[in-house]
Amino acid sequence: MKKNLAFSVILIFFVLLTCLAILEIGLRITGISTPRSTWLEMHERGYMMNQKGGDAKDSFGNMRFRYNFSDYRTRGESPYSESNNIFVFGDSFVFGLYLNKEETFIHKLNDTFEINHPQSNIKFINAGVGGTGLADWIARLETEGNDLPIDGILIVLNYHDFFRSLARNLYVYDSGSLIPSQRWRERRIKSFLDRSMAYKFLQESFHLVSGIHRFAWPWFFQDLTHNFNHERTQVPIPEPDAFSEESDYILSLGSKLFLNLKMLADEKDVPVWITTTGFIVPEKTTIYDSKVFSILDSLALDLEISYHDITPQLLEKINNDFSIIEIEGDDHPNPLGSSYISNLIYENAGQDILFYFNE
Repeated sequence: MKKNLAFSVILIFFVLLTCLAILEIGLRITGISTPRSTWLEMHERGYMMNQKGGDAKDSFGNMRFRYNFSDYRTRGESPYSESNNIFVFGDSFVFGLYLNKEETFIHKLNDTFEINHPQSNIKFINAGVGGTGLADWIARLETEGNDLPIDGILIVLNYHDFFRSLARNLYVYDSGSLIPSQRWRERRIKSFLDRSMAYKFLQESFHLVSGIHRFAWPWFFQDLTHNFNHERTQVPIPEPDAFSEESDYILSLGSKLFLNLKMLADEKDVPVWITTTGFIVPEKTTIYDSKVFSILDSLALDLEISYHDITPQLLEKINNDFSIIEIEGDDHPNPLGSSYISNLIYENAGQDILFYFNE
């Protein structure tokens, strides 16, 4: 009897092992899932951030990447003690998703400044975090700003940054004020897995483990708003009509966020500049983002913030064809797109930055 039980257990084990091996082989052949480890974490305040130090593996198709992080949760090098450190906040375009560090436009921008203006001692620090928006960056500056060696702030806006600020619920606009709130809370199981080197090894080594992690990603976070349900929400949320396309709530929220950004910069006695990725076109932006971009010129002027939208110049360079500067099968900038963005930021916001530090 015991021998039969032992045999059954061993048989079940090998059957499961064989099934997992078949699944792994199938995923490797089809490319449905590729090995990558997790580098995104959520602060208890509710904003997303990169991991602290170390590295992470990513892949897209047949391409493999290794992202390195500083102790300040920035990609690449840490801020320099004797430099004018410009923290560049943005989403995955700034981060340089599916690009090697040398191919990111932040790295190229540093190369341009080092070659053309070595005496300026300006260093751009890549503080980009995938999937984030303006509210995330302001929440981080409010929470961690005093611990960051910032000499200047460069905001690089992309085409979903204001909608993300609305959907992430990090701030609720009410009667002329911003009420701190949040939508998501990271579950303990994700925090535990993020600290596990064994789990990271499994993610980076096996397509199946990486695929399961991606599938489970939404479950790793608790929605404190219960999908913005006023009867069940655990946190402040906007009125239901805030999400209506006819509502101007996003204009009030966006304007107040920029005002808070200016106030934070003034408190730290550092300048702030705003530019874009150059991808701000109607076919890519949401109605929420389009509304804020439509008033941004005048808003930046009122707040005395330098603002340059490089979209018209980028469209001229690419003859309105984004496909030539996007990664094939994805909408992130390829190395050519990264070069164009870097050059245009240098020619526009870069000149304002040079003027400030050379006054």
